[in-house]
Amino acid sequence: MTLYQNLANRLREHIQHGFYKPGDKLPSVRQLAQEHGVSISTVQEAYRQLEQDTLVEARPKSGYFVCSRKKDSLPSVSRPPQRPLEVSQWEEVLNMLMIRSNNKGVQLQHAMPDMAAPTLKPLLKTLADLSKQKPELGLGYADIRGTEELRTQLCRLTVASGCQLHPDDLVVTSGCQEALSVCLRAVTKPR
Repeated sequence: MTLYQNLANRLREHIQHGFYKPGDKLPSVRQLAQEHGVSISTVQEAYRQLEQDTLVEARPKSGYFVCSRKKDSLPSVSRPPQRPLEVSQWEEVLNMLMIRSNNKGVQLQHAMPDMAAPTLKPLLKTLADLSKQKPELGLGYADIRGTEELRTQLCRLTVASGCQLHPDDLVVTSGCQEALSVCLRAVTKPR
């Protein structure tokens, strides 16, 4: 482990154990460099890593501060129930899905965009531009559980419904993505 990783881990532990509270100013770059006997660039890299982990934020001409807890942060992993739970209103959800899909049922076998959507043309243009700039993007395989960014965003969306999920708790496939978009539209559409 490198010096900046060791320093970042030490600062991370201090923050997680409450030594530095949200909003507190962290020691200056020079002060940390002197205390730990490392270079200024090592301290800056440690702070950069903590910024990337959204634990620390840099404020121009003020220094580094512990980020305050945000409402949209990922929830902690919940303990699963010890007994089976009865699912209520299942028929209502099924009826809603049937109505939303024009009584044809929800097709879960593949993901297809709505070809009549007005947003499809700009999306196709953006995808074409992206494939010109970075042609290698479409050639690799994603994580077998689904894209981490999508799983993280889904966890954030479930907080409002009382779920406490971690991205590692989810598996997203192409069929699930289509069903999910139908379900999200049904749930978020005003009645």
